[in-house]
Amino acid sequence: MRNNILAGSDNPTVLKETRTLREKVLWYKRFSRQVLAQRHWTLTEFSIEDAARWDEAGCRRELRTLDAAKEVYEIECRMRMSGQRVITDWLEKEVRLVHDTAN
Repeated sequence: MRNNILAGSDNPTVLKETRTLREKVLWYKRFSRQVLAQRHWTLTEFSIEDAARWDEAGCRRELRTLDAAKEVYEIECRMRMSGQRVITDWLEKEVRLVHDTAN
């Protein structure tokens, strides 16, 4: 019983941590267009109801993915600002080209 209180999902510390992680994930949902590359916007296409059901591990997993995508976007933005090209620019152009010729 004591272990369940300390490590279980009813532990107030775990609940608070889960709530904090969930708020961070929902922040990404709210601001995805400002902090993520367009190709990563789909990472935030979960519903608020889905996010409310995630446990601590699920929130951590989503947050890890979103943090990584944000970091990639920030690196790409810095590279563009310094005049460097980014490989994803070429890839996105190719995808648009293929899409345009298919229609």
